[in-house]
Amino acid sequence: MAVNMDGAIAYAKRFVGKVPYSMTGPRDPERGTADCSSFVYWAVVRGGGGKQWQYAWAPSTVTMPQWLYDNGFELIADNKSWNMQKGDIIIWGEPGNSYGANGHTGICLDNQNWIEETGYIMNVGIFNHDQRLAQAGYPYWQVFRVKGGKKPTPSKPNKPKPNKPKPSKPKTHAQAVLESPAIHQGNAWGKLEVLDMPKKNKLHVRGWLVPDKPTGPIGTYAYIIIMEHGTNKELTRAQSAGIKRADVKKQYGYKGGEHLGLDVTVDAGWMKGKKVDVILRRCNKANGEGAVNDVRIKDIYLTIV
Repeated sequence: MAVNMDGAIAYAKRFVGKVPYSMTGPRDPERGTADCSSFVYWAVVRGGGGKQWQYAWAPSTVTMPQWLYDNGFELIADNKSWNMQKGDIIIWGEPGNSYGANGHTGICLDNQNWIEETGYIMNVGIFNHDQRLAQAGYPYWQVFRVKGGKKPTPSKPNKPKPNKPKPSKPKTHAQAVLESPAIHQGNAWGKLEVLDMPKKNKLHVRGWLVPDKPTGPIGTYAYIIIMEHGTNKELTRAQSAGIKRADVKKQYGYKGGEHLGLDVTVDAGWMKGKKVDVILRRCNKANGEGAVNDVRIKDIYLTIV
């Protein structure tokens, strides 16, 4: 009897916002905490009627493919574009090398959104899959579907190489910013997630910065520097409190703390008419100097209005 993915999804939705993320707890949503693979596993077993794994613990993203094959799933996309549909199970990470922070998984709810137990919010949530994939820097992915489901029609072009996507035409500036890839510069990775003006004369910038080595240095202070686009002229800078970003720590295998996010709002009325881009900075001086990590996002800019 085929796995009932409608039942699996119904089971998974019961836990939205209710199960803290943990890779070291019981790994069972009914026992208080779960991680991404155990959440998908128990949804398929308890909600979809899938066969339990041969071991007492839930599979990881490395061992999950074989368990999916044993439950009547087939691999329909291997690091290539596909027509996403309800019930697809997506696994991020290089096959055979996606243990722990190197892998992730979730269940598709429709042709855009999926449900995941995620370090991004440290809980169960529903998000746009492609936006989350972009946030993660386009890791390797595989897609599994119950056999007998609607066969996918491949999209063209195939999925671009990690961190060098060929994005579809964005609908809005905000979407373009969110879907932009992470940038490697110097000894760090940086990602811009918000560059907008939510209120008159107020510029809001949000992103993250992480060393490119697990034990790489990171400065004591976090700053966002507003630059005049196309020049080396600094317009203003603002210090940011450290924002917890467990998802970034996990994705890049960073061994330091989780306060990798930056988020500031600055007065921008006096910059009216100027095009601006930003530098994400971690530094050792309270005034924003003594840079340890700098990533300038040159390809994304905003005209102050």
